[in-house]
Amino acid sequence: MKKIEDIDYQEKQAKNHVNGFLKVVDLTFVKYYEKCKVRTMLSTEALYDLWWTVKYLCENQLHGDIVELGVWRGGARVNCPCS
Repeated sequence: MKKIEDIDYQEKQAKNHVNGFLKVVDLTFVKYYEKCKVRTMLSTEALYDLWWTVKYLCENQLHGDIVELGVWRGGARVNCPCS
């Protein structure tokens, strides 16, 4: 049995939050999220916001360029539905 001191409650809460969040979001996002989560340092919420933003731009045919600065492993781009 684990002692109270051995439990990382912040990590436990973060995992519970992500698990709960992924139950209420668009299932298409979850598919993209599973592909990119190991390649990004962005939070699940930030990725979801980016996903909806790019989806809106594509659906409304708003043309232009998107520049990603500070790329670590390119996970945010993998997340974009119109990539």
